[in-house]
Amino acid sequence: MAKRCPNFSAAEISVLTDEVESKKDILFSKQNSTVSNALKRDAWKEVALKVNAVNTTGYVRTGEEMKKKWICLSSESRKKLALNRREQRKTGGGCLPSEATLRPIDEKIEGIIGETSISGVEGGIDVLDSSTTRDALLAPPSNMTDASIECQPSVENSRLSRKGTKRTVSTSDSQQRDDLMTRLVTAEEERLSIEKRRLEIEKRRLDTEEKRLKIEDRRLAVAEQQLQIQREQHSLHLCQLGIVNNATLNVPLTENE
Repeated sequence: MAKRCPNFSAAEISVLTDEVESKKDILFSKQNSTVSNALKRDAWKEVALKVNAVNTTGYVRTGEEMKKKWICLSSESRKKLALNRREQRKTGGGCLPSEATLRPIDEKIEGIIGETSISGVEGGIDVLDSSTTRDALLAPPSNMTDASIECQPSVENSRLSRKGTKRTVSTSDSQQRDDLMTRLVTAEEERLSIEKRRLEIEKRRLDTEEKRLKIEDRRLAVAEQQLQIQREQHSLHLCQLGIVNNATLNVPLTENE
């Protein structure tokens, strides 16, 4: 029986949300190319490295576990945020039931996923790319069990307030966009470099072929000259034997001759 991974601590959850916020332009990019998908996988691995740095259990978490935990966290927070808004409309901003009271982690996740996915058409899907929808990132899969991912509301605690989140989101977005563009440009430069080398090899091959053809032309010219000399020698020999006279000496020989 597989050993269950330990629950996430408050410190791990705080680092996880911080890293997802700083890398959300890559993690939730609409691009679905091979390069962008590789960048997403690398970004989740980087998140795992940061979370493992504050993990005191000795258990090494993976990028895939980070993605699953984020799905769980964002799904629960989205439900609580939606419930909070419904209760506020009912009470007119009065006292809310405990299950509708927001935690700091809920407010921070709201700043990451945006209001559209919370206040839009209830139950709707915001498409992120052709293979991954926002619901797939913000809601747990139907076949996900407690053995594969745990959701513990008691350990979900964030030290950053909503105000602090809004102050940093603009800078982090710009940095992540720049980082993504740099990686894409680097990948394109590598592709162009490979294509350039391929064209250079093809050019050398064509140059070699051209030289070979020139050598072949010269060889044919020499062979033609030798054939002409042989014809003349043959005609001279026939003349000496008296088979042909001098008048026909310079007449080209036919194939029958």
